[in-house]
Amino acid sequence: MDFQDLTIFARTSALRNLTAVAAELGISAGTISKRILALEDELAVRLFERTTRSVRMTEEGNRFLVHAERILSELDLARSSIAASAGTAIGKLKVSAPQIFGSLDVGLAVVGFLQAFPEIEVQIDLTDRIINLREDGYDIVMQCGALDDSTLIAKRLARDKIVVAA
Repeated sequence: MDFQDLTIFARTSALRNLTAVAAELGISAGTISKRILALEDELAVRLFERTTRSVRMTEEGNRFLVHAERILSELDLARSSIAASAGTAIGKLKVSAPQIFGSLDVGLAVVGFLQAFPEIEVQIDLTDRIINLREDGYDIVMQCGALDDSTLIAKRLARDKIVVAA
């Protein structure tokens, strides 16, 4: 089992779309499918129920995901600890933003960030669902509305004007 297979598995579980995972990781959807099948063969369980329109986690997949995410997190920590001693910023930054805001503004900001910190891997999830920062493992979450957890730090990025139209 290699770390790329664990990454493919974790991203597929998050995105539920093989094509989106392929685009994010820069490899073909066919390769994504083959790597997931190889991982399933190695573990002797089905991790996903796949149809032509959807990808759904199995119970075994959900149990394995907990361990895979912990392994990937430990690998990131190991890389970061080595980079810290070398004086280089390295690791993964997990960001969530609403689709419309993310596609317009976040992409431009990330380009500048990556130019300044090329060793940091940025994962952006564009979703309109409410994200639980702690449970979902995000470092930065941008969303509209009130802050549910008062222990978090929030900064207003923009005013949002709601318009009702018929």
